[in-house]
Amino acid sequence: MDIRTLTLGARRPLLLSHCQPDGDAVGSILGLGHALRAAGQCPISALPEPVPESLAFLPGATDIRSSLVGLPDGVDLIFVLDCGRLDRLKQLYDEHQGLFARLPVINIDHHLGNPSFGTANLVDTSWAAVAEELYFLITDLGLPLIAPAASCLLAGIITDTQSFRTPNTTSRTLQAAAGLVEAGAPLAEVTSALHRTASPSSLRLWGLALSTLQSRDGLLWASVSQSMLVTCSATSVEADGLIDLLCMVRDTAGVLLFREEGNGTVRVSLRSLDDRLNVAEIAARFGGGGHARAAGCHVNAGLLEAQAQVLGYTMRALRGAPV
Repeated sequence: MDIRTLTLGARRPLLLSHCQPDGDAVGSILGLGHALRAAGQCPISALPEPVPESLAFLPGATDIRSSLVGLPDGVDLIFVLDCGRLDRLKQLYDEHQGLFARLPVINIDHHLGNPSFGTANLVDTSWAAVAEELYFLITDLGLPLIAPAASCLLAGIITDTQSFRTPNTTSRTLQAAAGLVEAGAPLAEVTSALHRTASPSSLRLWGLALSTLQSRDGLLWASVSQSMLVTCSATSVEADGLIDLLCMVRDTAGVLLFREEGNGTVRVSLRSLDDRLNVAEIAARFGGGGHARAAGCHVNAGLLEAQAQVLGYTMRALRGAPV
């Protein structure tokens, strides 16, 4: 069955996205959910981890579940959005594989390496964001593009394109953004809510992290340690946004931010500012994923060892050597 038949024939669809949810993940499940609800369906949205505080302003964010235990009867379709692999759904998939085996799955994504695991698949790496894909899908299907849906989808596009600055931002992306604004998304309000998220403790944390800044061979990197978090009375989430600041440094091919998680792992965020460097391939080496220009992973090592491992691969990749 195709996406149109499955979508329009559903009554209670389940909308899911990946762990460590970002703006595209949250905006996509909320945006599609609002449109389906306006069409008379009863969608249920879930994420394996809580919605980041920076995205809590999106309409419907408080209704997103973190578990499928006690799921209402009648779920008849699963959407997996912005998720390159089913294992990135964590417990939502691991503990409910029977549900996935029983129900049709619509897989809508733009990540490299997505194996097209769905009953129906809309996987295209040329899209700047899944929220962009959904804008055109919703309009093609004739679903109501109400203002809350438009606001959520616009947030997804803005975050995944870094405010329309990534190389995969096209005229099609801008067309989708314009259509969402016409549908009622308040561009200034959404942009302000997404970018004015820093707190005094996060700025103190950024200051300490910037003191670790290093650069070599076109790469720039910094670290956030557990001791920094304690000193600043900050959480790891408050390091979000720092990597965007690092990307402002000129003559830089790649940027990495290492975050010590406190459980023996280090979270690594990677950005590419050069066509020679595909950070999704680097992240995949450590079980992570993402896009050619933005990716992330976790390394089971201490901070210094994680830096040595990831920087080694990244430097080789930048020189054109196999990773």
